[in-house]
Amino acid sequence: MSEIFFTNKHFTDLNPITAGHQKCDPLFSRGTEAINHYVIHYVISGKGELVLDGKFYKIYANQAFIIPPYVRYFYQADTYDPWEYVWINFDGTQAAQFSNLKSPVINIDYEFFKDIDSCTNYTGNEAEYLAGKLFLIMVETKKKTHASKYVMMAKSYMTNYYSQNITISDMADTIGLNRKYLARIFLKSEGLTMSEFLLDLRMRKALGTIADGEKKIINIAKSVGFEDPLFFSRQFKKRFGMSPTEYIKRHT
Repeated sequence: MSEIFFTNKHFTDLNPITAGHQKCDPLFSRGTEAINHYVIHYVISGKGELVLDGKFYKIYANQAFIIPPYVRYFYQADTYDPWEYVWINFDGTQAAQFSNLKSPVINIDYEFFKDIDSCTNYTGNEAEYLAGKLFLIMVETKKKTHASKYVMMAKSYMTNYYSQNITISDMADTIGLNRKYLARIFLKSEGLTMSEFLLDLRMRKALGTIADGEKKIINIAKSVGFEDPLFFSRQFKKRFGMSPTEYIKRHT
């Protein structure tokens, strides 16, 4: 373990206290009742687990996790693939914004953490260097939280209106976002396009309609937003490897 100590300059907004870098042994752990500051870890490689305020989280490489003050916690490296991480302990009036996240686990690029050890090159100004890092990390996490809200709205819209003739443009207008921006953040978050998500949702709902006893292809197609039963049948066969007629014969 290499821990970096420097003068605590008591910055008002985001104030670094210490930082470090550690390649952990298998099952290496830390835990206490609570701490009086924030700490953010970024996992460079390996994996481990975190228990925070009674909730369990599995954490992998390229994820960060935040432990807020006055909350019980425990974290431990994996047995076979123990993690290597960097961390910053900090406080300040803006630090509480890290408590507003939906989850203490964040998917964030290594770019924001990779030079933490380099603060030792700024003798006397280590705290300034790390405070700048913390501001960039905070801005990035807020951007991701903002984007996540719109992705959830898009998924909710499709879940509620999949049976109608909806378009991506209509959805973007309803949410109040530029269509291209919504498409970009959705793809980045979910790993598939909104059209792919909607098609998959409709195919799964079609199976539910069949399970409920409907056997007419035209009715099944309309129930999941397809006006053309032939197009629906082609998509169904592409998804499940058989036509809806064949599926009905086999499963009802």
